[in-house]
Amino acid sequence: MTYTKFELASGQHFYYDSHNNRIYNSKAEQLNLPPLKSLNWYEAEEKNHGVTYKVNNPIAIRILLGHACNYNCTYCMQKDIGNPAERPQSIYTETFIENIKRNLNLERLNRVELWGGEPFLYWKDMVEIMKFFDAPDREFFISTNGSPFVQKHVDFFKSPQSKVLISLSHDAVGQEKLRGEDILFKPKKVEIIKQLIDLSNVGLGFSTVISNENHDLYAINDYFFDFCKNNHIDPKRMKITFIPAKNYDVHDTEMASSNYILRGEKLKEFASHLFEFTDKSLKDVERSRFLKNNIIYSPEGVIEYAMFLKRATPITTKSGCGADSNDVLSVDIQGNVRLCPHTDGSFIAGRLEEVTKVEIKGMDILRKKTHCMKCPVKRLCRSSCPIKFPDHVFYSNCALEKVWWGNIQLHALQMLFDQKVTMKEVGLDEIEQVTD
Repeated sequence: MTYTKFELASGQHFYYDSHNNRIYNSKAEQLNLPPLKSLNWYEAEEKNHGVTYKVNNPIAIRILLGHACNYNCTYCMQKDIGNPAERPQSIYTETFIENIKRNLNLERLNRVELWGGEPFLYWKDMVEIMKFFDAPDREFFISTNGSPFVQKHVDFFKSPQSKVLISLSHDAVGQEKLRGEDILFKPKKVEIIKQLIDLSNVGLGFSTVISNENHDLYAINDYFFDFCKNNHIDPKRMKITFIPAKNYDVHDTEMASSNYILRGEKLKEFASHLFEFTDKSLKDVERSRFLKNNIIYSPEGVIEYAMFLKRATPITTKSGCGADSNDVLSVDIQGNVRLCPHTDGSFIAGRLEEVTKVEIKGMDILRKKTHCMKCPVKRLCRSSCPIKFPDHVFYSNCALEKVWWGNIQLHALQMLFDQKVTMKEVGLDEIEQVTD
């Protein structure tokens, strides 16, 4: 086991075991509650994570429709992949669906993600794929810049039995500089957004990339809060997902995303800003100023993590994207199995027809047991993006992840102890026991 030592405002110390996700006092007594259920599920589940193979009965499928996009976002790792005018042939969709029918067991499937590029540029293909996968116990996730929105999209989304989650990629005050046209100034697009929000089976929220060009969380929040107020949308129904920009420059000749990741002194300043913003947003339970955001309200946010700690629930080590989980499958519409939807053809690992023989390539999962072993936030970060990066790229992401997840961990601990918590020491092999 590896422990991290924390100090309360009262002067008392406690220890966090990052392997088991448990808290102990200075007498080595466990402080959190017993798990609500047997941990047998965890041991069985853990065997499915940190692997490079896939099974034919996935719980989630991530589908790359194509890399075509009508925007040119500065930090996007996909913008230079493939042909920007690309559109799939209709035969791809039909063959793709037949491939799924022949080669996959969908009994456990609960989530289908549709990715681009800009997925709404592939609307006819989206419709056919969604009709095929639609079921009452499933959900679709679609990430879009929203610019293609028209009435036919609203009309179609009235029909699925599945829940449809739409993430509207928008950089708030940094939109026009970093992404392109701001659709939130277009009355017709705003009307479509309002109609989508009103659909009972649709959930719509904003997602904003946090970069060195756009990292004022207050300004981003206020932009979307004001948008809701000005357009008669209940702010309590909206959510912001903040996405820290990562470094994805695999080759030294590439200089794109590395220019936008927070680092150095700017990262230190952001750490303080992030902590203050989280504190104020957490206290605004009435949502009178702050929209819900993923720092607090998400499966990996402050509140959920605090409950995991309180119940002594382990957190599996699969990557957040599921690339190294055997039951999360990333494919393109041509039937190729990929590392993830955001990589180029060099990361294609095989075909749907032989999915159980595919070994995903381009991953570095060893670092979970080496570099990340003693990290206090390894159960939250889960070693960041699993692509095998050069060391300097991985370390720049690692520094950012420690700030991001460390903030969530500290606020979760402060919520449990109801007082300020400070990290004192990392990587202890045992608890410094106090016996008196």
